[in-house]
Amino acid sequence: MIMDACFSIFSSLYSFLSRRRVLLYCATFVVILLAAFVLRNIKMNEDIAPLLPDDRSEAAKDFALLQKAPFANKVLINLRGTAETGKKELTETADRMSAAMTPPYFTRAVSGPSLPSAEGFQAWFTNTLPQTFNHDDRMKLQKTLTARQVRSHLQNVYAQLTGPEGWFMKPLLQTDPLDLKSTVLEKLRHMNVIPGMGLYNNHFISPDGRNTLIIAETPVKMTDSKGSNELAGELKALIKRVVPPGIEASVISGHAYTTANAETIKKDLVVILTSASVVIFLLILFFLRSWKGVLVFLVPSSVLCLATAGTLLIYDSVSAVTMAFGAVLLGISDDYPILVYFSLCSKERDPKTIVREVAHPVMFGGLTTIVTFAVMLLSTLPGQRQLAVFSMIGVAVSLVFSLIVLPHLLQTLPGEKRYIGARSPRTLSLPRRGVLVFWLLIMALCLWQADKLHFNGDLQSINFVPEELKKAEQHLSKTWGDFRGSAVIFAEGSDLESSLAVNDSLFAYLSEKLHPGRIVSLAPLLPSTATQQANARRWRDFWADGNERLAGKLLSEEGARLGFSPDAFAPFFEMLKRCPDPITFDDMKKIGFGDLMGSMVLKNDNNVQTLTLVPDTPALIDLFEKDGKSLKGVRLVSQGRFKGLIGEALVGNFTRYIIFALLVIVVALGVLFRDPKKVLLALVPVATGLVFMLGTMGSLGIEFNLFNIVAAILVIGLGVDLGIFMVCNITEGYDHTANLAILLGGLTSFVGLGALALAQHPALKSIGITVMLGLCGVIPAALFVVPALYRKTS
Repeated sequence: MIMDACFSIFSSLYSFLSRRRVLLYCATFVVILLAAFVLRNIKMNEDIAPLLPDDRSEAAKDFALLQKAPFANKVLINLRGTAETGKKELTETADRMSAAMTPPYFTRAVSGPSLPSAEGFQAWFTNTLPQTFNHDDRMKLQKTLTARQVRSHLQNVYAQLTGPEGWFMKPLLQTDPLDLKSTVLEKLRHMNVIPGMGLYNNHFISPDGRNTLIIAETPVKMTDSKGSNELAGELKALIKRVVPPGIEASVISGHAYTTANAETIKKDLVVILTSASVVIFLLILFFLRSWKGVLVFLVPSSVLCLATAGTLLIYDSVSAVTMAFGAVLLGISDDYPILVYFSLCSKERDPKTIVREVAHPVMFGGLTTIVTFAVMLLSTLPGQRQLAVFSMIGVAVSLVFSLIVLPHLLQTLPGEKRYIGARSPRTLSLPRRGVLVFWLLIMALCLWQADKLHFNGDLQSINFVPEELKKAEQHLSKTWGDFRGSAVIFAEGSDLESSLAVNDSLFAYLSEKLHPGRIVSLAPLLPSTATQQANARRWRDFWADGNERLAGKLLSEEGARLGFSPDAFAPFFEMLKRCPDPITFDDMKKIGFGDLMGSMVLKNDNNVQTLTLVPDTPALIDLFEKDGKSLKGVRLVSQGRFKGLIGEALVGNFTRYIIFALLVIVVALGVLFRDPKKVLLALVPVATGLVFMLGTMGSLGIEFNLFNIVAAILVIGLGVDLGIFMVCNITEGYDHTANLAILLGGLTSFVGLGALALAQHPALKSIGITVMLGLCGVIPAALFVVPALYRKTS
């Protein structure tokens, strides 16, 4: 009784507005006009930020840290010459290009490292050697203090002194006759971020001599699509103006991916919305065979406008992905006006009575769809939450237009309300037993194949990567090494000293587990103060333990044989007596490591993080999964681990969303039907669509990603709509919910969602394909399986 009284509101409202239709039409026009006014300055957000998690989950934290990796926000330009291109021409081009990269798009561009002078290097070397003198260095140096080893070193010194560079090398050779600088140079290898890097005239050069690299800093954020597009245009103009024929320039940066994705989504928007609108319009005209079918199409068209305007009132901008989702909204929101249209085709019955009856399935179908979309408000992705708001507003507007505005337009405007063929039968006469057996076989097969479904947390899999950018990435990795794909380990402390102390412990741990050459770390050359003090004590103790006398004896004896004067190496022994100063962050910057220091040491308001780069391998991830908790202040961040975290989150989110959505739907269906059998019947299309979708994906090897969750929610929402309509049709005898109306609603939904499959962008395409698979189960289940089960149980 309460339910009937609720739906009687619509018949009373129809009667009330039937005497005030001009006011209704004017109010409707004003609302649409206001929406158009809001949309006049629409700001479409093409950034990738809405596709990224923004909660406090491990995945969100890892992604935020990945953006701090040394090359995450850098612009890399690789200049590649031909076999005839000389190194000089290549490096001069790099210099001209670097000089041309100026503000506002670039703050700095370098074509090589900043190397110190010979005097500066000598001062740094003599100070660094004692402060980095570890246990391994002591053991190595002890083995050097033999007559044979000293003789060999002095022979090398003699050869260098008599060579062309001897005059410049003399001060350093006098200070270091035992080649102790090789110990420091060996540690420098740990600071080589680019594995395939060589140097030519202080420029980055590849081993084959045909490539040089420019590394640029930009204030443009990687997620800023507009800025990224302008940056790309600036780079194209610079390359065209500066780079001569015969040298090929390729640009690699996160900004290039952002631009490619934004441009692709723009093109997809035109294709998706145009194709969906045209096909849905033609379907409606074909089935309804009346110009009044245009009125039915105007409902989803108006809904798209109002939903976008409503979203803009909540958000500053609308995501391009949300706009592409407009095609889906077209397909969903026209189900309700189609049912209203079919209901009002009857000339014998009172329109207000029909409106009251049709409000029963339409309102519950719409409300359950709204609640289903509301589940996405729990998502950690801002883009999915905005999709939920956009869809909920759209469905709500469609309900209002379908039940309040459309009945008056259909009744008062001239023209006959018609549809194709005679009135469709209430059920389709197919063999009940055959339908059920076939359905059960399909469900069993899909459940078996669903076990093969894989969850893919790789964000790159839902990003569009043009072929040109893909080839540039492959060439960069082949030429310079995969330095952009390294795992990053953050050693965190309250200040620089505590961060370096954690970094020392981390380096010691990694040195036991990995080959030293695979670790990029500051620890060997910039240890904490405590470690430096321990190293300096080890240095003093080594020479005080008789080794200084031994070194003096050997250098004197072996030097005399080669003609060196007795005091030739006096600077060496003077160095041993000096008390070295601590190595500081600023010292490292002055010596020429400023760029590296800026990339590897991140100073924030609350803490300091020192970075270490290691190969991103499953073995490394397993290592940190096992020992990570024992490494205090250390966090591993890698693409491989991030994929795993997203994959785990996908499984958890998918399960949580499905369970929550089904619980809410069951409650809503219970309130609507108050009959367990009818509730179960209405859920048949939902269950069939989900099982068919997951089973087919597993069978075809289609991986489940972040956006397939949206697809699952859509399948549930559309499935419950058609389930409600069909159960009302076969159990309560509503003429307006005849099979033809349900078929047309299903087809328009299929077209609206299927239009996404035409997109080039992987995220949109994945939604379109998976929802189409789901609807391939939903529509036949609603039209054939529900009636067959009803006859079986009735």
